[in-house]
This record gives sequence, structure tokens and C-alpha cells, in this order.
Amino acid sequence: MATRTVQDGTEPAGKFHTDVLKELQSLKSAVVAGAAADTDIAVTGLNYTAAQITAGTADHIVAIVRLNKDATAANIDMDDLSSEAQAGSVAGNIQIATTVTTGDKLLILWMDKTP
Repeated sequence: MATRTVQDGTEPAGKFHTDVLKELQSLKSAVVAGAAADTDIAVTGLNYTAAQITAGTADHIVAIVRLNKDATAANIDMDDLSSEAQAGSVAGNIQIATTVTTGDKLLILWMDKTP
């Protein structure tokens, strides 16, 4: 979303806030099980194919947060794996390029660009 100023009078009163709320309504989320690196992970509702990325119509991934816990769940840490996101082999799937997330949960946040 572009940064705007409303003090100069170029935008009608309230339009900025309306635009922000509209943008936030497109924020989607999913919690999915992790997998081996370079393995498809299904994310219901995510439009993120290689063709969509090339065309500029893919959903925008905001964050992929890995919830990593040890065997006893006594220690839990989080990592942002957004930079490793890549299109899966079929529509609705993503892959994490190099990090093995098997046994972990992934919180995926994206902006839905569906018109």
C-alpha cells in the first residue's frame, strides 16, 4: 500500500482510512503443517503459482512464521521464512526453499489479490 498524506487536502476526508480498511480486509491467514524443504505445502485459498508470480497477479505473501518446538514442547521459537517462499508444483501450494519444517506449524499471512 502506498504511503499517503491527507494534510495537503489531496484526498477527501476519510478516504485514507477507507482505503486502509479495504486493504486489511484482503489479509488472509492459514496454519499448516510443515514439510521437507522443496516439498509442496497446501494452503487453501492462496493464489501463488509460477505463472501468477510472473504475471504479477499472485497473492502477496506477507509472512511465513515457523513455530518450531522441541520434542517436549518445552522450548518453542519462531522464524520468519518469507524469503524462502516459492511457488509449489500445483496451484494452491507453496514450498519453503531450504528449511526443513517437518513437525513444525507454519502461520502463513497473505494479501488476497483476487479482484
